[in-house]
Amino acid sequence: MRMTFGSNAFFGYVKSAGQPVYWFDSYAADESMIEKISDPVAYAREIRVLHANDPSPNAEILDHVEVIERCYPIYDMPALPCWHKGRVVLMGDAAHAVGPHAGQGASMAMEDALVLAACLEAEQDHETAFRRYEKLRRDRIELVVRITARNSSQKRANGWFSLLIRDLVLPFVIPLGIQTARKFFQFRADYTPLVQPEF
Repeated sequence: MRMTFGSNAFFGYVKSAGQPVYWFDSYAADESMIEKISDPVAYAREIRVLHANDPSPNAEILDHVEVIERCYPIYDMPALPCWHKGRVVLMGDAAHAVGPHAGQGASMAMEDALVLAACLEAEQDHETAFRRYEKLRRDRIELVVRITARNSSQKRANGWFSLLIRDLVLPFVIPLGIQTARKFFQFRADYTPLVQPEF
């Protein structure tokens, strides 16, 4: 996967031999702009304009995109005060939706399932199991939310000064981010589901 910090938007793409190009972009938009796309041709033109000054091959990829029928806005979801009530417990995005900028949504749901299963097996009643599950998971999820917010803000810098600062700081921030990610990914919920992760 190749990703580019453009001057107006973030762009990423994947190209495998003999396969089509799969691409995505991320840009700041006012909520009033997020509505059903009434003119897919005009919207494709707007996206091409956003990336017109990007490094190659972003513009070349988008030159072949004549119609964009949908967009997928990203919203920050407020944290729920509790993930369970009675005999119902939430997990994954239902309990803690995270944005895509850390690539951890599905992983967090799988970890939830492993930890919840272990808690249900270890505890005498579901209420105690649900409380233990939430206690074991909440700090890790909050870290993912913070990582996602940080990654998202880096991708959406706008204005010449914020772009300059971003480009100057990124060479130092990326190695720190890699260190954080290594520590974060060392946790194995399948090995120690009842242990509080350390990070």
